[in-house]
Amino acid sequence: VNTFSDYARPPKINPEITDLNSLVTGVVDLFKSGYSTINFDLHLDDNLPHVPADAGRLRQVINNLVKNAIEASSKASEAQVSVHTNLFTVDAETYVEIRVQDRGEGINEELSENIFEPYVTNKVRGTGLGLAIVKKIVEEHGGVVSLENNLDIGAAAIIRLPIEGVGDTLDLPPTRNTK
Repeated sequence: VNTFSDYARPPKINPEITDLNSLVTGVVDLFKSGYSTINFDLHLDDNLPHVPADAGRLRQVINNLVKNAIEASSKASEAQVSVHTNLFTVDAETYVEIRVQDRGEGINEELSENIFEPYVTNKVRGTGLGLAIVKKIVEEHGGVVSLENNLDIGAAAIIRLPIEGVGDTLDLPPTRNTK
């Protein structure tokens, strides 16, 4: 009921200047203490600018994605969750990218088209609202979220949040793709 309530709630974000690297580190540190069998790998861009965002709502997004990656990786022989942050440019627009990767079985092709829809899940105990909430929060921030299977094993959730006017105020490093 609480999860559905979160999904159905009208958007109300309270943006403040947010350090996404600190936010990611805080979420991952909480999971590290509870999942000693999972190898957590962080690759955080030191030049990542702070962005206007609702830190509490983005913490919920990262928490959901890391939790999903842990659940997907827990059956793998080498359980690993990787989280990357970097700058990404598409069509002259610069975004902050957060990528959460697992070493699980990947995304079932049958679910891939509707994976962000409410009540779509492959989990026995899942509500099917986690990724729907993730998408809603990311879109509230003007961003996009996608899921893709990795080339070798597992899947990645990719969030891109726009950086409005960042080119006017910051000296950006060259853009790179982490694939």
